[in-house]
Amino acid sequence: MQQLAINFVLESWEVRSKQLIDVLSSSFQHLVKIAVAASPSSSVPEALLSSIFEMPLCRRGKFKALNFLLPLVGANKIVAGSPDLIKSLITHASVTNNATTGLAADFLVKLLSQIKIMGEGEKTLPPSEEWLEQWTPTIASLLTHVSLDTRHKSSSYLLPSLLKIVRLCDVPNVSASILARLQIQLDDSNNNNNNNNNNNNFTHDHWSKSDRISWAIIETIRLTKQLSNAPCTRFENTVAIIIPPQFLQICLSHKHVAIRIATLRSLVASPSSSEPLDSRSANLLLEFIPLSMKSSSPSANRDLQRVVAAAMKRMVHDTSYVQFCQCLIKTAVTNCLYPSSVFEVEIVAQDLLHGIADTLALPIFSKRESEGRDLVVGFIMDKDVFDPIFNALFSLWDKTRRSTFLLLKKLLNLQKTQNLALPNALTNPHCKERAYNLVSERAKRASLDEDKNTNKLTN
Repeated sequence: MQQLAINFVLESWEVRSKQLIDVLSSSFQHLVKIAVAASPSSSVPEALLSSIFEMPLCRRGKFKALNFLLPLVGANKIVAGSPDLIKSLITHASVTNNATTGLAADFLVKLLSQIKIMGEGEKTLPPSEEWLEQWTPTIASLLTHVSLDTRHKSSSYLLPSLLKIVRLCDVPNVSASILARLQIQLDDSNNNNNNNNNNNNFTHDHWSKSDRISWAIIETIRLTKQLSNAPCTRFENTVAIIIPPQFLQICLSHKHVAIRIATLRSLVASPSSSEPLDSRSANLLLEFIPLSMKSSSPSANRDLQRVVAAAMKRMVHDTSYVQFCQCLIKTAVTNCLYPSSVFEVEIVAQDLLHGIADTLALPIFSKRESEGRDLVVGFIMDKDVFDPIFNALFSLWDKTRRSTFLLLKKLLNLQKTQNLALPNALTNPHCKERAYNLVSERAKRASLDEDKNTNKLTN
């Protein structure tokens, strides 16, 4: 009878009503306690554990039950009863997209956390190789999955949660284990290419196996640098082997914009926005950012904006800050805001300049450093730079005109705070009037269309 009642609760846990779920959860806890009390060994019956392990991962009841049983039976007994559970949870959390994906990821973190504590005795010890072996091979494989969605979920959601199980000072050591497995995949892929056994192993988005592995390596390094800057000889040696200077150059100039952006993000990644940026990374940014400026991907443009903002914040105290900002601004204006430019190119410069203007307005500058900011603002107000920005108000594209109008408002606010002279383009009243008319043209058209529709209804 107890097992029948427990099975009924497990089957009924899929309901949507929160009140009913709370009642079922309470009932399950009481039934398990009764089953434990009735057991000769005063432990959770094996039949109950088996019925839960046999439930598919798409059932919410499975995770509700496992979360309750984890402190009662322990992580080792759960893994012993279902040896493939950790691998299945990682795959389910990364590959599938249903209501239990988040539940799987949450339980996986709890399970691995308890296994680590039970195996090492305390939280302060570094992770053991045995513990790493239970999950790093699977996550390394999913980071290079043929599905773009799976790769992104693995790197953006699952891997950060798993790395946070350990202390921040141990994150590089864990990442080194993942990188070592990615290196093996990369060597195998290169050998297959050399032996002409690759069979054009491309995904539907034209990413080869080597492309996916390169992206996974860069993303793992970026995430590690973002979470922790603790020194780790193993991590540094692994990175030095996998990423020689030519590999970094290849990724920064790769044909896929996602790999270029990921590499740029790895150059500026840091747990602290005030940590100084080394000169080598700054030079690489100036050299390779222009290659990603003509992307038609909105997400790539936003990431590029974040890269520039992060670099500027980290270089505030650097003597080359002014030169770095001036080079970026000049590159954006020259490469994107030329006459008859297409919308996809114009909006890249707009996003980049918006990011620069927002960063210049932040209260992160000391009295000495504000002199450098004033020089950057003065450079923007110069005729050669400001006129192409102002001329974007006359663009063929509505979105470019609106974005330029908002950008000019930000720039003029910076100009007012520093008492700089107005650029010549803003002193011509006829030019300003035409620009404002063009900016408001879409609103006028919408208003006219609305008036026409109203007239049709009234007539």
